[in-house]
Amino acid sequence: PVLDARETGRAVAISDDGQTLVIGASATAGGSIAGDLQDGMALVYEWSDSSSSWKPTAQLQPDDLLHGKNFGLSFGSAVAIDEDRIAVGAPGDRPSDAESLTFDPSSLSENIVTFPAAHSLETGQTIVYDANSGYELISGLSVGRTYYAVPITPTQIKIASSFENATEDNTLQIDFTGGAGNVNQFTLGNYGAVYVFERTKNTGLWQQSQKLIPDADRRAIPEHQFGAAVAIRGNEIVVGAPGRLGDDSIDEYGNSYDSGNDSDESVYFFRQLGAGWVPHFAPLQGEHDFGRSVALSGDF
Repeated sequence: PVLDARETGRAVAISDDGQTLVIGASATAGGSIAGDLQDGMALVYEWSDSSSSWKPTAQLQPDDLLHGKNFGLSFGSAVAIDEDRIAVGAPGDRPSDAESLTFDPSSLSENIVTFPAAHSLETGQTIVYDANSGYELISGLSVGRTYYAVPITPTQIKIASSFENATEDNTLQIDFTGGAGNVNQFTLGNYGAVYVFERTKNTGLWQQSQKLIPDADRRAIPEHQFGAAVAIRGNEIVVGAPGRLGDDSIDEYGNSYDSGNDSDESVYFFRQLGAGWVPHFAPLQGEHDFGRSVALSGDF
């Protein structure tokens, strides 16, 4: 496949027998589209003894993936494999009822977006632009693309193209292009999900079997990044949800400390029950990027 503008190899996993390789081809922040790729893919390769090389056998994508929209965003950011099962993290996934902030695009002034009421956005928080009507009324922004908030006042923000550029001096040049006065919106993101695929014995084909998400209360947490890390072994799956990068601050001596902005950093446990996966144990919670990396060994 054409992997233009992709972070191919951002995540890699290999089966215990060394015969199956999984490579995460996660999209960049813009969610650009190349060929038949939307917002990420997991590439599966099988080792061929006859040619002494890896042969591509599957290109995995979530069955609910929408182009630049809610589901499956950042698919491939984390991958894990155990025998005939693959788990793929999509920490950018968000529910269809994710919280949105509406605004009048005609009120845009000096690259500042003004909301009709106070927002709760933090610096560097991910937001996805939606023109609602399908018409882009703001030059410099693309519908469905992920951006990063830079709060200016309790009701105003500027827009950055990346987390690293989320400072007032590095924001985007944007302007109202005119047109019908419809309402635009920014939707909060990075709720997260994990997709489980299974290889059928008779055909060798990989098929999605389940989508894992937190319980209802935790599913409603933006910037949770459920699926940023994943491990699978036997009938157990462990999922990391480390929250937003930058939640920890650095003191004058270069030491990291909890700034009080943690996005509920957690690790989740799932166990196979019958044909499906169910939560197993209460989630563990921590701080300082807790859940950024996870692993399983034996029964742990």
